[in-house]
Amino acid sequence: FLWLHGLPGSGKTVLASFAIEHLKKVRREKPGSCLAYYYCHYSHGEDEALPMLAWLVSQACRQLHWVPPELRDLFDQGHDPQVHELQNVLAVLLERLETLVIVIDAVDESSPRDELLYLVSALVLDKRFAKVRVLATSREYFEIQRVFGGLSTAVSMSNSSVDEDVRCFVRSKLVASRRLYKWRHMFGEIEDVLVQKARGMFRWAECQIQSIERLRDMSELRPTLADLPLDISDTYVRIFAALPEADRALMRRVFIWVIGHSTAPWLAVRGINAKMLLSAVTWDVFGPDASRTASAIDLEELQELCGCLMTFREDDTEDSDEDMEDDILQPEQPINLMDNPFDVEERSSTNAPELYVSIAHYTVLEFLTSEHILETPVSYFALRYDNLDTEFARGVLSQALAANPHRGSNDWVTDREAYCLTLGAALKTGGYLADASLRKLYLRYLSPSEPHYARFRPLLVELSKGRENSTSFYINELPIEYLEPLNGSGRTPAAETLLNLELLRYGRPTDADMLAELPVGRPVSALLEASVRLLVRRAQFTQESGDDQQEMECGGTVGSLLSDWSEKGVRPWSLYEMKASTTTSTPVHELARDRFKPQRWAPPKPRK
Repeated sequence: FLWLHGLPGSGKTVLASFAIEHLKKVRREKPGSCLAYYYCHYSHGEDEALPMLAWLVSQACRQLHWVPPELRDLFDQGHDPQVHELQNVLAVLLERLETLVIVIDAVDESSPRDELLYLVSALVLDKRFAKVRVLATSREYFEIQRVFGGLSTAVSMSNSSVDEDVRCFVRSKLVASRRLYKWRHMFGEIEDVLVQKARGMFRWAECQIQSIERLRDMSELRPTLADLPLDISDTYVRIFAALPEADRALMRRVFIWVIGHSTAPWLAVRGINAKMLLSAVTWDVFGPDASRTASAIDLEELQELCGCLMTFREDDTEDSDEDMEDDILQPEQPINLMDNPFDVEERSSTNAPELYVSIAHYTVLEFLTSEHILETPVSYFALRYDNLDTEFARGVLSQALAANPHRGSNDWVTDREAYCLTLGAALKTGGYLADASLRKLYLRYLSPSEPHYARFRPLLVELSKGRENSTSFYINELPIEYLEPLNGSGRTPAAETLLNLELLRYGRPTDADMLAELPVGRPVSALLEASVRLLVRRAQFTQESGDDQQEMECGGTVGSLLSDWSEKGVRPWSLYEMKASTTTSTPVHELARDRFKPQRWAPPKPRK
């Protein structure tokens, strides 16, 4: 077990990636060996023991071209496996291997990490895993040191060899900089100062080079080198302090959207589209008339303001790994069906490639959410972990509700309205729905009587074509359209919203307060008796094979439909509970099951 530890920004992830590429070549020469690797990331927001172990097992199965019966049994049970169950599967896989090499990067970014640390120690100590070799990287946190210290061969990134690598890194950056070419006779002095003060932190050195590139006059260079920030945190304070006052509100929203996108269970494998980001934050700050606001910045200005805080890439998607023999198809780009009338005015070249934006380094998020930032002159940019989801969700839902119901693009990657309409269904509701105003926004978002709901149909049709791994889009759970009930009772918006709320279940925690706002003078139990008529895609709601775009009509009471779908096994019950209709909190599905016997849908009426 090799444990590589170092300061933030010292190049641990780069070194781990280099090791992975080297091990791929070694594996080809040793048929009995297997390589599996996993990158922990702050955006996952969980203890990564189970996700990591599941990914390691999947990589081993692909390389062996074999799925053990024990894993098939777990799949047949229809529930998420536990860590100990996957450990048993891994032990079976090892019987067919000579060696399994595992690389785990950024253990410190798993939050919490107790189970992950226990799992790594089990991989090292358990005799069943004697064929396993582990390389892990992290910062030298106390709890990690306490577990790994006695198990591993520890290698610190603070050493003379790393300093030489920093020197090579700085030199290459200086030579490649067009802005600094005029000062090339000073490269030796700049290099010596940065290497001496970097203390092995590549990240710190990179930020200083970008800061030096902004200098206008040669006379500023030596004073800047004499007054460099002490560490990464001090560096970020100076960068944020240098932002123009007029742009601060916009830049704060930029960070909220970029971080919110990275933690959303949707397209998180790529950064957020730069044009879409600029359109969204401009709408947030300046309102619906943002396209006519002269204060909106362009992409070039955004890149200049972000500096080393953000990364702009032309393509930030993760390629499938041929060495892992993974046959996952690369997603296609969705097609623009119409123009969006609310796009921010473009000032850059129309031929410019699409850019995707992400946080440049984990330390940026740490700084923004730390207690330390509150004690600095840039406390305005402070973000609280427990408030990030709320601020992001408010922007997404507000813009989804304001979407043009009659025209717009279906490109949920680059178009602001399509993005918000699609992402609204996948927001992590557990935290932000404690806010009463956001509960109201979310219920409006799910209400078929709101104008924006008309835009769901073309989005659902586009998603059904299988683009962008569309099965993971939670909006797929919603009916295409609600119609007038055949019994002439008229539509009941609250009942339709309740049905949508139940369909978008995906493990959300119970939120009785939200359900209490639905009745509008009626108990929730009465909403289960309300008649509804709706259009759905046949393949999703009948489990039949065929054209997923074929529509069918169904009707009945909300309770009878929920009971019917549950009996068919199409929809697991959600965990939402009742409130204001009973003295005890009773799950909606139990009340529906008690009040309604399973019954068939209305005769299907496929639409061409």
